[in-house]
Amino acid sequence: MFNSRGGGEIAFRKATLLDKASASVMFVANEFSENIESLANKKSFLLIKDSFKDKYLENIVLVIAATNCKETNTLIAK
Repeated sequence: MFNSRGGGEIAFRKATLLDKASASVMFVANEFSENIESLANKKSFLLIKDSFKDKYLENIVLVIAATNCKETNTLIAK
């Protein structure tokens, strides 16, 4: 499963590419763009409205930090 921390256009572009590879995708963000919501509905991707927590990394193969917050991206990378 792929976990994208972010709900904007960067996350949308990454998820669109991963969808072509038939990946299961989960987004974690406080809010989501209309594009993300639409894509998630069409592809049955999981949307979690929340801030980053370590529990969202359990059993995840790939994580992409798609935020515009340097501190959050650094936290996720650890």
